[in-house]
Amino acid sequence: QSLGLEGHAQLAIAGIKAGGRKEIGVRQAGFLSARDKFYSLSRRFNALAGRSSILRSSNFKDEPAALWPYLWEAGMTGIHQAWGEQDADPDKYVELVQAAGEFDLMWIDVLPYDGNTFGARQPYKRHRMTSVVEKPGADVVLAKYQYLPAFHGFWSEENYPDANWYITAPEFEAWLKNKYGADFRRKLGIAADYDLMSKRGDDCLEDPGPLKTEFLQACADLLLGQWRESQEWLGGLRKGCAFTFSVHGRVSIKFPGVAAKVGSVIAANGPEQYQCFGRFNSFYMEMHKGGEARPVMCEFYNWYSPSPAHDIRGFAQHLMHGECFYNFTANQIFGQATSSYAMWSWEQSRWENLKKILFKARKIREYLEVPASAANVGLVASELSYMAFYPVKMFEADNVLPNRWYQQQAALWTALNQSQIPTDIIWAEALTPEKLKRYRALVLLDARIVTPPQAEIIRDWVKAGGVLIAGGSTSLCNQWAEFQEDYQMADLFGVSYGGFAGVTDPEKIDTFC
Repeated sequence: QSLGLEGHAQLAIAGIKAGGRKEIGVRQAGFLSARDKFYSLSRRFNALAGRSSILRSSNFKDEPAALWPYLWEAGMTGIHQAWGEQDADPDKYVELVQAAGEFDLMWIDVLPYDGNTFGARQPYKRHRMTSVVEKPGADVVLAKYQYLPAFHGFWSEENYPDANWYITAPEFEAWLKNKYGADFRRKLGIAADYDLMSKRGDDCLEDPGPLKTEFLQACADLLLGQWRESQEWLGGLRKGCAFTFSVHGRVSIKFPGVAAKVGSVIAANGPEQYQCFGRFNSFYMEMHKGGEARPVMCEFYNWYSPSPAHDIRGFAQHLMHGECFYNFTANQIFGQATSSYAMWSWEQSRWENLKKILFKARKIREYLEVPASAANVGLVASELSYMAFYPVKMFEADNVLPNRWYQQQAALWTALNQSQIPTDIIWAEALTPEKLKRYRALVLLDARIVTPPQAEIIRDWVKAGGVLIAGGSTSLCNQWAEFQEDYQMADLFGVSYGGFAGVTDPEKIDTFC
């Protein structure tokens, strides 16, 4: 967690008084050149014990590192220090990490950034809320871990940052000029005195007009750019240092293009769910892959697991879909009961069932690299079609319509795979001609917005022999969420739009993908 300006200043002053740094520049430890270290998250099977501090503070108070051999014996490959340990003794904490490395366990720690999501102390009156790395904080941590092989990177979670509240008016105007030129107001039909930031508030995002979708896309570009810079900066200080993120299932989509592209920007990302089994979990794992051979950050709990059979299924699903990276709340699966935190969901048999699967997997982990998909059908999901109509208040209990998007996609993907049709979930925002060459058929149902560049890629793919299955209101809106008189891809469909039938109020139609 962040030390704040005062805390970092005190460390700097103490360092200067002690004579300053003994070395100039960045020195990489020799062990970081090994393939197993560099690709440990991206190309190897991993099973990480999450939130180990809860388990250690209850069952291993006298000797916290005594937990590590239990994890190794169970086939786990590391520790995911989710939520961290604010105000822990730094030297003793480093000893824990060193001891984990002696059991060949990797260590993922909490991302240092200027807002304490996981602690009670807020060192800043105002922070960026962007989950980008706070460089002074990362400097401190990486200096401590410089010669510890166990450390592999950082993690943050829960919700993609509220970029709509930290993007500035000059940044948004510069983004518009870069995309449309200096006369962007004329091209978009925006009055000269119109406030560009009027779309910032949650409620205003539901207003019609071109500025809404442009603003959402500008937020996405800003977020992805800052996260890319964070990942590259971390890798420059420590080879292979990972920036990882897990996002709550109800807000997997927040700004168009983020879910589609973030897996190629940071080391690993993926879903957070409160159970570890089920088709919905498999759907989320594949959704975050986006048809690519990449690891998935799966923050799956065992808060709901009605039987040991469900536990076993959940553990096995990770090998089939997540493959490389996932974590649990360790006290929910450990073989001994703990004294705190969600013990109503504990089941003693869970530990032995976990060990049967994970220990077998770890023995062949070198052969469990994330493979390229063999699917020849792509289920195309459009983030912009979703966000332009339901971009706000995702966490409200009565906000049921947006959550049906995930349910509908999961149901369709499940139906295709149960019909023995291997299907990838791919994103309209990440379509390329090269990517579409993998697929014989695309399923595109009710994606109201298909942007002109996306439409051209799909047209060329169909001309080359691809089979497009579309339905509902697909491509009926332009890129600004405005309804048109006809489908943008009417030439491909061979039909024209004839109006809505059966539903009198189009705003109540909830089948968007």
